[in-house]
Amino acid sequence: MPSTVLSCVVDRQPRFYLQALNWMTGLRAVVDRSARLEIHHVGQIPKWFARLAEKFEARVSRIEPFGEGPARYCNKLQQLERLSDLDSDIFILSDADILFLSSPSEWFQTGAVRAKIVDRANPPGDILQSLLDQAGFSSQSLNCSPEFDPNSRTHRLNCNGGLYILNKDHLKKLCDPWKKWARYCLGQGELLGSKLYHADQLGFMLAMLELELPFEPLPAEANFSAHYGPSRYDGRTIDSISTLHYHGRVDREGLLLTTGAPEVDAYIKLANHVLLNQFGPSIAPDAKQEIAATRRRLGFASWRRRRAREIWSAAIYSDLLFPLRQTLKTAKRGAKAIRSVTTIGAWSGATKRSQAT
Repeated sequence: MPSTVLSCVVDRQPRFYLQALNWMTGLRAVVDRSARLEIHHVGQIPKWFARLAEKFEARVSRIEPFGEGPARYCNKLQQLERLSDLDSDIFILSDADILFLSSPSEWFQTGAVRAKIVDRANPPGDILQSLLDQAGFSSQSLNCSPEFDPNSRTHRLNCNGGLYILNKDHLKKLCDPWKKWARYCLGQGELLGSKLYHADQLGFMLAMLELELPFEPLPAEANFSAHYGPSRYDGRTIDSISTLHYHGRVDREGLLLTTGAPEVDAYIKLANHVLLNQFGPSIAPDAKQEIAATRRRLGFASWRRRRAREIWSAAIYSDLLFPLRQTLKTAKRGAKAIRSVTTIGAWSGATKRSQAT
């Protein structure tokens, strides 16, 4: 039986700890105990989190952040070097906000790197083509349509960053080029604009093109996006879903929110059943209550933060605060004008004194 390492990256926020808890719960319900769970924590690791991970036989290792701002979305690349030193046949790198309903090892192919092509054209086709041209891959064309955006075009190596499945040789080869190209993309702010936070997935695309590694796209059900509204799923035939990528959409209990699409929600309800009842044979009975209580605590904290952001955003852009925003903008322009006049005046005085001497 091939050995498997499953790895994710978390940061110091309640929502990330909640996602990691759900990630471990789902995996221990579907993978063999011999599969290694590796969690990479950005910065100092809280003792309570390390203790909780130990109950799932998951190892927590510290990594340093990839950078600030949009570079934070590249933190997942900081796990690559350490993982490449581990002895395993299969490496599965996933976001923490993924819940597995069956073992992801079934999607492994020895000779190919596997990931799912993006759901939508992110970044848009014209920007992506310009990036390819600037990076020296002008011979590459946008050769496929995204799963949820069939009228658009993207590159088949522009993949959703939530799940990668590869062997050790491919992992080692990708390690440095992936980081190099991610940094290159982070330097393309003028081109990418608001899409700069996709630098990690774009770095993967460019690294794969440089290395010319074999690639086989994952089907939608292997990394199924469960964060859209019901209309997004209209007309789709959903035979099975093995992995739910819920993008942090949880309720105050820490359980996955439904979408309003019955065929998708059937799998979300199954996932919530797993979170509530199936912790896997490796979890001691006396630990289940602590795990459940921690999930509820983290779920409430995450929900409260999200609601606070939503309320703040709604208040800031409400009509009631429009006069205040205009007043603040006017005051800001006035202060800038005063600084400009003061600076020009001081510069002129200094110039006159210099000329006089």
